[in-house]
Amino acid sequence: MYMIRFLLLFPIMFFSLVIGCRSEKNNVQSQNNLSLHDTEHLALVKVGQKWGFIDRTGKIVIPPRFVDAWSFSDGLALVRIGYRLGYVDKAGKMVIPLRFSEARSFYKGLARVKIDSLWGYIDKTGNMVIPARFDDADDFVGRLARVEIGNLWGFIDKTGKQVIPPRFDSARSFYEGLSRVQLDKKVGFIDSTGSFRVEPRFDDAYSFSEGLACVQVGYRWGYIDTNGEMVIDPFFDEADFFSEGLANVEIGSMWGYIDKMGTLVIYPQFDMAQPFFEGYAPAKIGNHWCYIDRKGTVVSCGFDEAETLSTGIGLVKTGVKWGFFDRSGKTVISPQFDDAGSFNSDLAPIKMANAWGYINKTGAIVIPPQFDNACTFSE
Repeated sequence: MYMIRFLLLFPIMFFSLVIGCRSEKNNVQSQNNLSLHDTEHLALVKVGQKWGFIDRTGKIVIPPRFVDAWSFSDGLALVRIGYRLGYVDKAGKMVIPLRFSEARSFYKGLARVKIDSLWGYIDKTGNMVIPARFDDADDFVGRLARVEIGNLWGFIDKTGKQVIPPRFDSARSFYEGLSRVQLDKKVGFIDSTGSFRVEPRFDDAYSFSEGLACVQVGYRWGYIDTNGEMVIDPFFDEADFFSEGLANVEIGSMWGYIDKMGTLVIYPQFDMAQPFFEGYAPAKIGNHWCYIDRKGTVVSCGFDEAETLSTGIGLVKTGVKWGFFDRSGKTVISPQFDDAGSFNSDLAPIKMANAWGYINKTGAIVIPPQFDNACTFSE
């Protein structure tokens, strides 16, 4: 059965619904409550065929001149002019020249860039601090980043030193101190020295969350602890990660929720279910999505689509219109928009009559629809 599965990146990743709005961290946003006059947080907007940036008053602070652009991260934004990529600061100054054919946004002081056919890392001055010698590379999570050489994966530190030599068929970033790796078609977990904490014996697995990892044995799913002990027997047809002490699991064709003892605390009764965030989870009954609380009580229902809550508010769709649900258990902004994105810095992008603008959490339009596309505010 198809399941919307969330990538295990923490802090929790929020996914924008705005087509064309891209952030290399999958729209991971800081969720500060800021005054309306704050101009440090900027949003990516499209005017005609070019992208630029506005502040929270709607003022254009970086004129639309980019063929492509990504949200600000670490104080810099990745932009494209012609066929080359570079980085601008919040004044719009090109601080790292347009010289890359492929690149990614900055994260924790470093950005991945492609030179010829290989990946390396630059710092915020544009200096190549880790030479381009990898077939693929990821951001640093903690002190390590996963990299590919040939068809094998390993890990480097921020000096570029191979801390864990490439020897795995696949590897994921470290979460809760362990990395999920695959070797000879079996999956296990290593620690930051490269030693196996859990020997590769599973058919599949997901990264650790709240001390437990979901693992596949044959056609069933269960959960192990960080020592590799099977603490919840593989009983489920499908399973997801733990969030707020509960995990959504499938038994037969229905979804419910278990606690960390493996006890069913919400009986399988949903056609689909997603993890809990901020006390609520989207769950599907028949053709409609609902929000349930931790007791399994349906608090609001009747949506064609429903997103997990972010800073207390979740996107919902009824028919062809989008609105917003909050943790009070009600739809606080009725579905009335042609498209919408997540709230950040107390504002959310919305589309009306083929133009994008922004609303506040009461639903009031604070930046009138005027853009050809608009993204969630970042930083």
